[in-house]
Amino acid sequence: MARTKSFKKLVQQHVKDDKEFAEALLREGVDAMLSGDLETGKTILRDYIKATVGFEKLEPRPARHPKA
Repeated sequence: MARTKSFKKLVQQHVKDDKEFAEALLREGVDAMLSGDLETGKTILRDYIKATVGFEKLEPRPARHPKA
């Protein structure tokens, strides 16, 4: 049986390779949060951040853990 990538890794690779997909994913995450679905929005935005800048670069204070 062939091994497949995890869905999160697949999404992250697609974000890196396709600018239009990345923009659509960001828009979908923000729209979900604005419509009241915070959990879905946070999940989508977390995937977007991991695939683009990463939490380590996003956090301006190095004393805090990036996942905090």
